[in-house]
Amino acid sequence: MEIEPDLAFLERMPNALSTIELLKRRKERVAALADLYERQYWLLADELCVRAQDGENPSPNGDEAADRKEYESVADYFRADGKGVTATGNEDKQGERCGFVPDFASVEEAINSGKISLGDKDAAEKRIGARKANASENLASAVDLEKTAMSLFSRRATRRGALACLVGKSAHFYISRPEVSIGRNTNCQLVDLDLSPEGNCSKVSRQQATITLHRGGSFYLQNLGQKKCRVDTKVVPPKRRAVLANGSFVEMGGLRFIFLVNPLTKYNRKTLVTEPPKVAAAATPATPAPSGGSPKKEEPM
Repeated sequence: MEIEPDLAFLERMPNALSTIELLKRRKERVAALADLYERQYWLLADELCVRAQDGENPSPNGDEAADRKEYESVADYFRADGKGVTATGNEDKQGERCGFVPDFASVEEAINSGKISLGDKDAAEKRIGARKANASENLASAVDLEKTAMSLFSRRATRRGALACLVGKSAHFYISRPEVSIGRNTNCQLVDLDLSPEGNCSKVSRQQATITLHRGGSFYLQNLGQKKCRVDTKVVPPKRRAVLANGSFVEMGGLRFIFLVNPLTKYNRKTLVTEPPKVAAAATPATPAPSGGSPKKEEPM
């Protein structure tokens, strides 16, 4: 196993955890966080299914009734369909763990097709209520585990010299400069972040957007494409911009990302801006600059 450079000192400390033990603990904590996230995911899916049942036709036609089956949870439907079975058989009786987590578009499609029923509404809501209470009790644990996950991300981003990162389902895009262009590469035009590794980016413009770091450490997304982008719940029309906060959801051309800021570069973000900082006036008269000269811009760190 490769040892992280910033953990090598542990090998020289007496009575300290070995690097392998520390990495094992980190892995266990990240796995526990993923477990909590997955349970919350399926809880939201079950809530959506109950709402869909509540608003549908109470007397479905013969074909719909024949296709519909009752399940304890939406996760059980995907498991029974053969899409949620894993080699480890990681399951539980409540159907909260499925092993394989489909994208939510597939979950919505399955629910809206009318093929899933959670049975009696009152019984389903009672099960969901118990799981909600359990999720609330685990909230403090999730916050604590997220600190470990964020620490791992920060270390990885710092080794790459990254200020921030766009995290997709299939790829990560690290941002290491105060301004980067986003889109898709062509034979005639290249961008800093080519989104094609994330998936089908046919709906992404060649020059879709830029992410810019401004004075004070704030990031902005500028939409340069012909179609709208989305930042959290805000639609960003063409030629407009929106603030990117840590944890913002970004959607471009049907591709979805989470924007994460590297907290270890907080100082650099305030100094590494797109325009040179103002220099305070000297107490004594400065030597005049040569004709046609201009102040030298401060190079990025």
